[in-house]
Amino acid sequence: MLVEEVALAALRLRDAGEPVDLALLQQTLSLTAEADVPDMVRARLHKVTGMTLRDAGQPAEALAQFQRAMQLDRNAGVRKAIEQLERALKPKAEAVPRTRKTAARPAKNAHGHHGWRKPPVNRTLPEPGGTPVNAGSDPDSDRRPPPNLMRLS
Repeated sequence: MLVEEVALAALRLRDAGEPVDLALLQQTLSLTAEADVPDMVRARLHKVTGMTLRDAGQPAEALAQFQRAMQLDRNAGVRKAIEQLERALKPKAEAVPRTRKTAARPAKNAHGHHGWRKPPVNRTLPEPGGTPVNAGSDPDSDRRPPPNLMRLS
């Protein structure tokens, strides 16, 4: 009951914009560490302690409190705070100047082309004394231009 009262009072103070006594929160955590307290209630106390630590400029300690709240209650509402603190605490990589990469040519396909052109039509020569192997029903098909695929109606 003590844990719940302290946590709720601290949340109300935060919502009102009043300062929260960090020492009181930490003392409550240490006094009730061995007490049988529902996980949701203990998670609420860890959450408000983490919020207070974060506001006091102690992000590593705040992250630990938020993570403990998440362990106790998955719905404690601290996921975003954990993500933000993890990003803030992650060491920043040195700025590396970007170089402009040239576009690579596509690999050659089975026809020996680079992929942006249509491969040539493989026409077979006529058999001696016969008709071409791929000859269609229209003998003038080789002389006719290809149909316009972009006809406007």
